[in-house]
Amino acid sequence: MKEPQLLHCPVKHYAWGETTSPLISRLLHLPAENLPWAELWIGAHPSAPATLPDGTPLDRFLAERNSNLPFLLKILCCERPLSIQAHPDKQTAERLHAQFPDEFPDANHKPEILYALSDFQLMAGFRSPIEIDADLASHPSLMAWRMGGGGLKSLCQSLFFLPDTILAKMQNDLLREIQGSQRPQDILFRKLSALYEGDAGCFFAYLLNLMTLSPGEAVFLPANTPHAYLHGEGIECMANSDNVIRAGLTPKKIRTDLLMDTLCFEATTPQQMRIPQNSDSFAFGCEDFQFTAVPRHLAEAAPANAIYLALDNQSATAWFAEPDTPVSLTADTIFRVTA
Repeated sequence: MKEPQLLHCPVKHYAWGETTSPLISRLLHLPAENLPWAELWIGAHPSAPATLPDGTPLDRFLAERNSNLPFLLKILCCERPLSIQAHPDKQTAERLHAQFPDEFPDANHKPEILYALSDFQLMAGFRSPIEIDADLASHPSLMAWRMGGGGLKSLCQSLFFLPDTILAKMQNDLLREIQGSQRPQDILFRKLSALYEGDAGCFFAYLLNLMTLSPGEAVFLPANTPHAYLHGEGIECMANSDNVIRAGLTPKKIRTDLLMDTLCFEATTPQQMRIPQNSDSFAFGCEDFQFTAVPRHLAEAAPANAIYLALDNQSATAWFAEPDTPVSLTADTIFRVTA
């Protein structure tokens, strides 16, 4: 009889990860060692595949059976903001991978869902031009930016092309102007500016929707949606890709040229989802994956190649199951992902 296989999953220690009582190190019962614990990758992406109990990488195991996982699951914990970024659609990903394989390691798109384990703050999707214009008009320090044009694409383009000296002066002038302000966008701009002096990404505090998810809530981000995770702990599920186009708030390579070519320059508030009334489980599906969160106990035959994540306050275990494998798990929450 087939059995689920316990996975050993790689950890990513990106600079924005948690350093204060990091969740991932606690769940894995590993010493924190003063490292930033950012992501636990649970899947078969070739750049960081999980391994089976015998040491076989999951991507190789699947390839030998002419199979694959079209999705990637992660535990993501950020103590500092991630970059202003977007993920390309399928057609763009194929082109970028062919042109810049070192920057874009695969030819896949990357729609994603973030399920909050704690209060989770993020920016995502452009605010309405009316809201943005009213915000910018109320700040005299931003006159040099507003003169570049009023449309969403024009505002981004003029921001990216401001000379460094003018950008730095605008940032310092605005910081003086909003000192003591309790408006959410002003508070966020001050926080970002304290971390990223002279970075155009700080000004996205006025362009993107500021959202806070409560535990058990989720948000779906289609390809080409500008966003930045700011603070919190969550489960991230996405198409099996590691393609990122960055525009600021990072020491990594910035590609504003590609972002200007690929972003969806339309006002949109990403879909924020909650557990339905009269239900204690959460389910979401898109082209590449079906994501389900079930409390306490799950017993089933795996409907397809599946990843299971059993999560308690004190531990996390991840499992891979082939189709029709009997699965029985008990935990505070069990996450199941299938194609």
